[in-house]
Amino acid sequence: MSDHRSVTGPGDAARFGALNFREFRLLCGGQFAADIAINVQLFAINWHVFELLQGSTAAVSILGFEFTLNGAAAGLGGIGLMRLLPTLVFGVLGGLCADAYDRRRLMLWTRIAGAAVVAWLLAAHAAGSVGVGALYLVSALTAGLHAFDTPSRQALVPSSVPPRHLSHAIGLFNLAWRISAVLSPVLAAALIASLSLTAAYGVVAVGFALPVWCLAAMRLKQAEDAPRATPGVAAFLEGFTFVHGHKVLWASILTDFIAACFTSISVLLPILAQVVFDAGVSGYGLLAAGMPVGACVTSLALAYWHRLRKQGPVMVWCLAIYGAGAALVGMSHSIYLSFALLTLVGVADTISSMIRSLMRQMLTPDALRGRVLSIAMLFFRGGPRIGEMQAGLIAAMIGAPLALVIGGVATVLGVGLAVWRLPQIMKYDGQDPDPAGGGAKPGTG
Repeated sequence: MSDHRSVTGPGDAARFGALNFREFRLLCGGQFAADIAINVQLFAINWHVFELLQGSTAAVSILGFEFTLNGAAAGLGGIGLMRLLPTLVFGVLGGLCADAYDRRRLMLWTRIAGAAVVAWLLAAHAAGSVGVGALYLVSALTAGLHAFDTPSRQALVPSSVPPRHLSHAIGLFNLAWRISAVLSPVLAAALIASLSLTAAYGVVAVGFALPVWCLAAMRLKQAEDAPRATPGVAAFLEGFTFVHGHKVLWASILTDFIAACFTSISVLLPILAQVVFDAGVSGYGLLAAGMPVGACVTSLALAYWHRLRKQGPVMVWCLAIYGAGAALVGMSHSIYLSFALLTLVGVADTISSMIRSLMRQMLTPDALRGRVLSIAMLFFRGGPRIGEMQAGLIAAMIGAPLALVIGGVATVLGVGLAVWRLPQIMKYDGQDPDPAGGGAKPGTG
């Protein structure tokens, strides 16, 4: 088969590793623009919903008990609920399609659809006809499209660089994502404060359009003789059987889900900024940049120091730090201390995320990669959506700080329980591709 990975320079001897490969640069650059758009949109929609519902309340009855919910907190939790079902459904479909069709073309069409959705939101907001329902609809559509193309995008990374550069490519991919997460809250807050929400939505539309050009310019194609799955229940079950049978892979996915499900920080940041710290949208921007700052610094280090040893134990400890940090944020009475704690949380999350990404790519054969990545995404994307929903509802009843404390403690306990049941994860060091994992070796299947 021919190798479509073009390089500018002496190939493997090139100084900048994965960045020497044209297809990787286009893939990573286009995704960076999309990440900026996604993060700015999430920030803007969260603030938009908060503004529309601030000061409102809702009375509900649960098992005979009457509760008065804070309307803004419940509304922010509702965003997670609206994003949950599309993430699950389209994530599965995306994984099946990624192993059956051309991955680059799938990404191209989803990016075009995403740009169209945001263009509609921009036009509707400019006309003054956007309510909470419309924001929920856009959140659901965007989440579904993003979930659909995630397996294709992640599965393309190993095809865009030679195997020896894969860990570097994943590190750079994560770095681009983290940089976008740092820049996006600052950019969104500045646009909203100095101009308007319309300006923020305009940046989102441009950010979704740029990846279309990058994908169209790529020459990377799947080999004609590559194994193709037939989309259906049997194909999905084949992927799930592989994941569940590989104890290391399954443990990494399960612990990530626990952390994401119990500890959802971002959705509560508008409440902390306005209600706890009385700092408005600027305070929201500061808090929202905390985790990305820690993540960006860590990703920069990991892009060049990416051969971590004892990856299993490191990942587990980082998830525990993630939960403990969230609990401390809930106890904090200083916005600057909260920013510092969120930075630490970002460091821990980035290290664990890098390890999980490398695990999925190294332990999965290419023919199953789309389905395995989509199954993993059901957990690492579905978990945050469930987390946003439960965090918003709990915060509506008992307040955002206590909701963070409870969620953080639950994360530490849940991760500990998962590791007790699946101790194989503590033996994984990243050097042996299948240390008692029980799954297929890379390149087999």
